Amino acid sequence: MKKFLLTLLLIGAFITNVDAQSKPSEDSFIKDKININIGGGYHHLMPFYNAHAISGEALYGLNNWLEVGAVTTLYTGDVPIICYPKHSGNRINIFNYGIKGKIHFLPIIVNPSFYRVDIYGNLEVGAHSFFYGKSLNIDNRTLFSFNAGGGIGFNFTKSFGLFFELNYSNLFSTTHKYGFMFRF
Repeated sequence: MKKFLLTLLLIGAFITNVDAQSKPSEDSFIKDKININIGGGYHHLMPFYNAHAISGEALYGLNNWLEVGAVTTLYTGDVPIICYPKHSGNRINIFNYGIKGKIHFLPIIVNPSFYRVDIYGNLEVGAHSFFYGKSLNIDNRTLFSFNAGGGIGFNFTKSFGLFFELNYSNLFSTTHKYGFMFRF
């Protein structure tokens, strides 16, 4: 159902916004700009635990279609009492940090100034540091992480928009992020 809704959103946004710009310009909305994404997310970490996320990233546009920068995400939640009454109330925190690259497809195909709909692929490489509640008797640890996927953004202006990402992770199956984009 989520894939179907995302596909409909993508098709509708693309069709309604292809001709949205009255004066096409060749100035890139990505090159030499700083992109700040602030958002949230949610994903299933273990058979008994679901995590909410707060994320932030700062990316710099190297050219018309490529951005690179830093990313960080904090996943947090409680162990549910229904599944594990002995450990309920314990908090699990996961801090993700690393570098990220985004390839924007429409500025390559349509023109460098097209910004209303932003379809991109992304790659994150870094680490996940796990911090467990004391009574869980699990040692804190840090693991290498690799996330790859794609996203879609809808920009109200060249400086502000919304985004949604769906990624595959080597530590967890799928994750998603959503939030606000600021570009200056």
